[in-house]
Amino acid sequence: MRAIYNALRLFNREPERPLEFDSSSIAALRFGRTCAFGFGLVWLLATSVTQATTLWSNPEATLIYNSGSGSDILKGALKRDDTARDTLYFKFHIAPLSDSKTEEYFAAFELFETDTERLAVGNALAAYAYSAFFKTGDAETTAPASSYLDLHSSSHDDVVTGQSPHYEFPRRGVERTIIFKVQYVAGGDDLVTVWLNPDLSVGATEVHQPESLTTRFNANASFDEIRLRHGGAGEGWVFSDLAIATSFSDFVDPSSAMPIEDELNFFFNSQRFVVETWLREPGMPRTDLRALAQTADGYLWLASDDRVVRFDGVRFVPFETRAATGGGIVQTLFGDSQGALWIGTTDRGLTRYANGEFETFTVQQGLPSANVTAIAEGDNGEIFVGTSSGLAVWRSSQPHSIAGAGDMQGKAVKSLFRDREGTLWIAVWNAGIFRYRNGAVSQWPEGTSDETLQNPQSVVTDGKGRVWIAASGDAVLCHDKGHWRRYRIPRNSQSPHVRILTSDAEGSVWAGSTSEGLYQFREDTLTPVNASAGFPVNEVSAMLVDHSGNLWIAGGSGLHLLKRKQTFQLGQAEGLGKGPVASVAEVAPGLIWAIQPEHGLLGWEGGSFRRLSVAGLGPEDSNFRAMLVTRDKACWLACGKGLLLIRDPQAVADESQLFQLPGVNITALAEGNDGSIWAGTREGQILRLDQGRLRIHAQSGSKSPVVAMAAEADGQIWVGTDGGGLYLVGETGLVNFSDRLLRTSIQALHRDAKGTLWVAMVEGGLAAVANKQVSVYPLPSGLSDNKIYGLLEDRAGRLWLSHRGGVTCAEKPSSPSDGLAVLGSFPFGNGSTENLLQSPGSNTIYPKGCSSSSGCLWFGNYNGITVVDPLECAVATNGLVLLLEEVMVDGLPAAGFKPIAASSRSAKSRKSPAFHVGPGHHHLELRYSSPHFENPEQLRFRYQMKGLDQQWTEAGSSRIAQYNYVPAGDYQFIVSVDGANGRHAETAVDFSVSPYFWQHWWVLSLASVGLLASVIGGARYLEHQKMKRHMKLLEEENALERERTRIARDLHDEIGAKLCRISFLSAHAARLDNDNDELKEQIWAIEHDSRDLLHSLDEIVWVVNPQNDTLEHVASYIAQYTQNYFQGTGLNCELEIPKELPHFPVSSQTRHHLFLAVHEALTNVLKHSGANRVKVTIACSDAVLRIQVRDEGKGFGETTRASQTRESADGLQNMRQRLEAIGGQCRIQSTPEHGTAVEFKLPLNREAKEKVK
Repeated sequence: MRAIYNALRLFNREPERPLEFDSSSIAALRFGRTCAFGFGLVWLLATSVTQATTLWSNPEATLIYNSGSGSDILKGALKRDDTARDTLYFKFHIAPLSDSKTEEYFAAFELFETDTERLAVGNALAAYAYSAFFKTGDAETTAPASSYLDLHSSSHDDVVTGQSPHYEFPRRGVERTIIFKVQYVAGGDDLVTVWLNPDLSVGATEVHQPESLTTRFNANASFDEIRLRHGGAGEGWVFSDLAIATSFSDFVDPSSAMPIEDELNFFFNSQRFVVETWLREPGMPRTDLRALAQTADGYLWLASDDRVVRFDGVRFVPFETRAATGGGIVQTLFGDSQGALWIGTTDRGLTRYANGEFETFTVQQGLPSANVTAIAEGDNGEIFVGTSSGLAVWRSSQPHSIAGAGDMQGKAVKSLFRDREGTLWIAVWNAGIFRYRNGAVSQWPEGTSDETLQNPQSVVTDGKGRVWIAASGDAVLCHDKGHWRRYRIPRNSQSPHVRILTSDAEGSVWAGSTSEGLYQFREDTLTPVNASAGFPVNEVSAMLVDHSGNLWIAGGSGLHLLKRKQTFQLGQAEGLGKGPVASVAEVAPGLIWAIQPEHGLLGWEGGSFRRLSVAGLGPEDSNFRAMLVTRDKACWLACGKGLLLIRDPQAVADESQLFQLPGVNITALAEGNDGSIWAGTREGQILRLDQGRLRIHAQSGSKSPVVAMAAEADGQIWVGTDGGGLYLVGETGLVNFSDRLLRTSIQALHRDAKGTLWVAMVEGGLAAVANKQVSVYPLPSGLSDNKIYGLLEDRAGRLWLSHRGGVTCAEKPSSPSDGLAVLGSFPFGNGSTENLLQSPGSNTIYPKGCSSSSGCLWFGNYNGITVVDPLECAVATNGLVLLLEEVMVDGLPAAGFKPIAASSRSAKSRKSPAFHVGPGHHHLELRYSSPHFENPEQLRFRYQMKGLDQQWTEAGSSRIAQYNYVPAGDYQFIVSVDGANGRHAETAVDFSVSPYFWQHWWVLSLASVGLLASVIGGARYLEHQKMKRHMKLLEEENALERERTRIARDLHDEIGAKLCRISFLSAHAARLDNDNDELKEQIWAIEHDSRDLLHSLDEIVWVVNPQNDTLEHVASYIAQYTQNYFQGTGLNCELEIPKELPHFPVSSQTRHHLFLAVHEALTNVLKHSGANRVKVTIACSDAVLRIQVRDEGKGFGETTRASQTRESADGLQNMRQRLEAIGGQCRIQSTPEHGTAVEFKLPLNREAKEKVK
């Protein structure tokens, strides 16, 4: 009955449209149901099975946002009133965008009766949790008096704002399915049962649904309309998978336990895209975007009404185009293969932007109309221009008409598309579809008269050569091998107009609607990409597939990038438990099993995991640690009780065989080439299944845990251990390969299609073992960790490594001397393995992965499972483009500079032609960029100004280099960019800064010569003057010396002679006989004074005479004077003088002060010491003259010093002052009863004076 009914439904409906019922259909259905009931009784007696009926369904996703009162989605096809006595089941799936963080709002699946709201299930305006709300005044009910009732959930939240912990808040990104049953009671409130996210897996029933997710209440559920509604804050809810049935079992898949592969792919397809949006960014247009294009250099171009903006992934740079376009409104953009940008306007013709210059063409230059609607490029570089009055082709820098285009003449061209074979497809309003190939235009299909094709909006072809046409209204047509398929965009507004189509390299066709958002046609399936995928708007004005295959959408004033997810992270939201996944395996095509040590065995059902019950094991026996799928499709599981064999994984709950191994902790399993089963334990044992019993075959020497095992072609088994290295186990024992590896801790093993064993070592890179020969390779750069947790191979033979930061694809080396080449690195989808988790009470888990029949790679990790589709990962195919965009000199563009681009695919860096900067103190700004839309923030720039910078400047993500002053000279500015996977590009520009007139070399040379001559002349003049002054000084000194010599001679000859005569006469007179004693005394006094005066005069003559200005004369004179001074005094005088003294000049003033100081010391000895012996020492060393006078008299201390006479104290002070006056020192040391020592130190040159100081 169900199959017949569904076949009738499909036969009588258009593709992808909801089924509609009229009153006669309902009557027929009721009659059919009555008949079916009668037949069902007979069938029940025979089989005890009752078939259910789906009355209505709509699987498509619809965003409901601020819907107001809403509209009937059933179109009157189904209703129930207060007389109904049957039971209906309602089902809907929701993806909340409004959630508890965006309160207040309401969203619900609502039953209405004649515009009266009866029952709503979703989220009430005043509620935080999932709830039901209904009118309580129409009839007496047992429901609470409040306006809403919170729904029970098994995934409850913590207590917030008074909510019970048994209720669940809607959360963005967490989708739920709700089923509610209404048992209609005639004349009273109906019985309502709601299940929040029930179990719909194989064998699920209404009776066995947990009470924790079941809510029961009474309410009036009569209806003649069903509306989907949202109001309030947030971005709405996405409703999908709507259905009404007569039994709960109609919502349960009655097929086998194996999820079909299409369901697996459907889940990933629905989760495949992420959207990145730019709104109101600096530089972006403030009005709605109209067009998108990408030029050959990689830049993305955006156009609003009168503004064109360039985007490199980071910066929006506006271009002033009003002058070039005459102020026309821009409505289309196109980038040709030569790097030019073409701008089409509504009324100002066509503008070409190339090499920094604009050129505009209008009707006067041959365009059919100034309203340019579409632009495309032909095989030979021709530019086709569609206008509101026909098509023109651009040749020889001028537009030309196209021969044979009579049917298009004067009609509006809506779109142009060139397919892979070079055919140009033309959509013409009120004329249909045309093709241009081999220089001729023809209508397509030939002889068609279908009115649906007369007003096409857009035309494209896909990778299979099928033609897709956006017809008028909501229809999308596909022509495939002579057959037409019709698709309709779901209607949620009055005019779901499809404006534009585009196709990508993956074979998908994308439709952009003016009111329904974005839709994807993939494998004949229409999939909405709306709010559930994060797409924020419903209006699409332009689309573009860029060079990397990403889809750009202009909607409203925002720019949106639809990027394919490259990895998928499955965790608790998808039904896994918290903690590591020990193993993942595909036990049947499309049927994925995973084991978690603390959560048991889980099966993937195309959208989530659920826990599987295994025959022979209870819930307490869930500690699975390893899994193996053999070639005969049997599955082996290592659990706490031993080894479990499940021969038919699709009937996991029906049949299994347990090999009990008490106390054995199996950590790895493998199948030998002969079908034998091998197991490794945590204690390092290697077991083999022999005649139904597992026996110990070998023991690793270190007893380290067995991490991984792999079969060799000759029947032997490779065994990797955690700390014990790598072993090859055979019939005769095991061979240790650890000495050939860098580390002994193995993390994973993989034997590739060619038989090479790949070994992942902890902190030791990778090793390849082929023919028992080991080659070791370091880990590729860029990995976030030196530990590889998983190692798999895709169908192209590339290695995929799972590590802490994500997964990395690497090309195998062609020879042992080569290294691993990184082709791409991809972060985890939503999570990472930040910490090495361990199961409570157990040792480390060693995750295993698998490659599924669909080509996906499943990696178990410490936070869940990572799924990679290698076909969707853009593996190092796109190079980096580096552009030196602009050079600004004092805020103005540099004259003569031309932008230059370089690519990482080119081995040589490119240079821009040189330009020149005039003389002056200039501020230079050099702007560079690398258009890149996959994580552009990861690009790293650096630059160097050769001739000015000594080293490279690391600019990071900055895209500008500034120099406040660049002196005159020749320079080369080099800039480079480094991206992921070792990609590098570099470019450079030469330029010169002109000098002022006076800065030219010949001017500087002449000036230098003149300056040098002036310096030399000045130096000679100064030297001459200095010599003159020196000569004059010498003459003055000579004159002074002559005068001193004359004075000394005169004193000696005149005064000395006369004093000598007076002394002689006085002595003679005193000797005469004279009785006058007084006279004699006076005469002797005269004789004594004249002799003293003669001695003083002799000293003065010695001081004045310049012939005595040497150290030798000083020492000789002082020594002679000392002997004469103590002669006849009774003191024994000892002199110590060196035989030779160095030649040092000593001035008369210095000799005078030094002599008087020595004389004072001698006098003190004679007057005050009471000594019998005195020693005078004269020495000279290090240009310092030292004279010491030492006696052995009574000496003095501090007390004696205080009682000295003023004359004695003045004498000591005078000695110090005289020595200080000539730069020397006087040191006096005296000890009572031990004599006194007076030392004079006189420096004889400048260096000695510094030392004395």
